[in-house]
Amino acid sequence: MSRLRAFAVLSALTAITLPMIPVQWVALRIPGELKRRLPVVWHRM
Repeated sequence: MSRLRAFAVLSALTAITLPMIPVQWVALRIPGELKRRLPVVWHRM
């Protein structure tokens, strides 16, 4: 039971940390893209 629980925690941590790596990388690039595209989207609204 404890081994299964440890595996569940480990897999959960992996599932959380793996998407966060590209998310952080994208988050660094998004502000520049937003500054270029947001005024265009804003005017269309």
